[in-house]
Amino acid sequence: MTKKVIICIFMIVCAATVVMLWQTIIKVNQRQLSNEMLETIPNLNIKDTNGAKINLQLWSKGKGLLIFYFDSTCEHCNKEINDLKANFPKLNGTKILMLSSEDADVVNHFNSESNLTDMIPNLMFATISPKNARDIMGLNVTPTIYVYNHKGVLVKKFIGQTDIRIVAASITQ
Repeated sequence: MTKKVIICIFMIVCAATVVMLWQTIIKVNQRQLSNEMLETIPNLNIKDTNGAKINLQLWSKGKGLLIFYFDSTCEHCNKEINDLKANFPKLNGTKILMLSSEDADVVNHFNSESNLTDMIPNLMFATISPKNARDIMGLNVTPTIYVYNHKGVLVKKFIGQTDIRIVAASITQ
């Protein structure tokens, strides 16, 4: 009887190990796919905060693109946004997508308080579901900034609070 119990436990442990290994492989593959997809501006349809669908590739065609993933309550995001206000001329006409997983009403309220769209030409607010932010864009941390050149190629990814002057310097690369 003891031998049967040991064999059963061994089989359960083996099965659990196989399942955990399989899940890890799936997550690694998904992360790699996400990273590959982000090497160029993703062919992703998102919604602006008024509900209109926007295709990122078409919206940014021929221009550089800065995707700024933020949360309106994030202290570091707000610091970067204030830096963005002060330094936006250094972005050389780059289109800026302020992307959030928050509800569109929250983002619209934030926009009206920050006056970003009034101050900065080529800036748009949009929302993305938390699942798409994580699975498609690889976004888990706010703030995160992706910088794409005028050809739509990823130049740099910044995770966490970053001085906007450093971001602006990467645009000219």
